[in-house]
Amino acid sequence: EIIQTQLQELRSLKITKVKEYIIKILEQLFALVIIVGSALALWKCLCIGFHTECPVVVVLTGSMEPGYYRGDILFVYVFG
Repeated sequence: EIIQTQLQELRSLKITKVKEYIIKILEQLFALVIIVGSALALWKCLCIGFHTECPVVVVLTGSMEPGYYRGDILFVYVFG
């Protein structure tokens, strides 16, 4: 009887550890979904607010110097 109770306790411990592991994975996935969803929502708000499909651009080359330099971040707004 003692051995059987010990085995039963071990089995229940394994099940609880698996449940804890699954819960941690689900929490991390939920956090990732929240972060990605927030980024997409912010992007859409910028698109709507600035009236353009691409409200943020980065200067990739030096062809716009001296006005803009490579790596500058520009916010594009459509008037009208």
